[in-house]
Amino acid sequence: MVQVDVFWAYGFGASLAVAAGSRLLKEKKPLESRFFVVTLLFLALIWAPTGMLLLMRHPSWETMQVAADFRSMNEFLVLGFGITNVT
Repeated sequence: MVQVDVFWAYGFGASLAVAAGSRLLKEKKPLESRFFVVTLLFLALIWAPTGMLLLMRHPSWETMQVAADFRSMNEFLVLGFGITNVT
C-alpha cells in the first residue's frame, strides 16, 4: 500500500546499508561506492516499479479504498509515491 511502501523502501535501503556497513566505513567516498549504487539500482529498478505497477493495477487496494480508480488519483500523489520509493 502507498502508506507503507515508503517505510518498506527505507527498510530495504537501511538493511542493505547495515549489511555493507563495515565496508562503507573504509570507503573514502561512501556515496560513490559500489554498495550505494547497487542499493539505488535495486530501489529504482525493482522496488519502485513494482509499487507503481500495483498502484496502477489496483488503486483501490493500494490507497486503502480512497481512490476508486487510477484516474481519480492526483498525478502529484503518483509522482511523489514513485520518488519517495527511491529516495
